[in-house]
Amino acid sequence: YSIPLSDSFLIGLGISHTPGEAEISKADDAANAADITIKAEDFYTYYIQPTISVSENSAVFLKIGTSEADLKVTGNFTGTASTELSGETYSLGTKTMFSSGMYFSAEAGFTEYDGIHVNDIGNADTSAANCTGCASNGETGDAKADPSTAFGQFSVGYKF
Repeated sequence: YSIPLSDSFLIGLGISHTPGEAEISKADDAANAADITIKAEDFYTYYIQPTISVSENSAVFLKIGTSEADLKVTGNFTGTASTELSGETYSLGTKTMFSSGMYFSAEAGFTEYDGIHVNDIGNADTSAANCTGCASNGETGDAKADPSTAFGQFSVGYKF
């Protein structure tokens, strides 16, 4: 949705959904491995999009928004884990409308997410006496990450 503020400036408001999922995992065949999987899905971005007309049929825009996704952590951990991603999105783009009603749009940007954490990875009860090939220190570990994504998109459409 766009609100014109002058002949050459408008503000757009929007929500975008990116279907699909992303998965990060650490797994191996060792019996004593502390295997975990982090799956992100249901990506949404809520944004404001200031747009400036640079000609009669072309405009450039800046998109500023907040992004989120659901996280599911599975595997060998006994502590707490992040359940969602949230972060800030920034992009630049252009849109050109042709007299036939066809339009072309291009956009490039990035999202910087807040941290992900998984605590108490591994099994503190593990001891060399009870498990052949297992670590004997009985310690667990924590993992933290600050993910970011870069993206680009091209669109061709028709305005009825």
